[in-house]
Amino acid sequence: MSLVENWSHANLVTTIFSQSTSMQLKVTFTKLCNKVNLSDFTGGAQVQVASVNGSVSSSRVGSASTSNNGRIYIFFGRGGVAMAPVDEHGSVWEYNPSAGTWTLLRTNSPSYPPARSYHCMASDGHSTIYVHAGCPETGRLSDLWAFNIANQTWKQLADGPLPQWGGTSIASTNGKLIRMIQMSD
Repeated sequence: MSLVENWSHANLVTTIFSQSTSMQLKVTFTKLCNKVNLSDFTGGAQVQVASVNGSVSSSRVGSASTSNNGRIYIFFGRGGVAMAPVDEHGSVWEYNPSAGTWTLLRTNSPSYPPARSYHCMASDGHSTIYVHAGCPETGRLSDLWAFNIANQTWKQLADGPLPQWGGTSIASTNGKLIRMIQMSD
């Protein structure tokens, strides 16, 4: 699925566009992530406004998201008064638009990505989501991790090339991950 993520820090809104479903999913973060607007991707007409049922993820900025098989996944970000990286011990939030519910997928892995913000995510469209780079409490990362959604396990893959960057982008196509950064000469 092809996604574009747009953060507006003033009102804490992320908009996720899915070309495969021709729908736009707007997740509005208030104190908790509890309001979702589903809109027609092509016409922009609002289709549904729904309150989220059950558990919800905490407010955060600098998070990343991707979709896979009709579900939306959000991982880490910054939050709280100190705006520190949100550390959920490798767990991933899954949003089910059909049910209007968030589920915290707790990892079974002994090792998992460290907490971070301003990282990027992609999906293989089957069973794996990827997390790359970003900003931990201090410094920058270039690591790459794969999360198997079905068994909720992490596997560390080869790091991206140096230097480390916050604000990189990755995409998955034809079984390959493509990393994009902009560097000045």
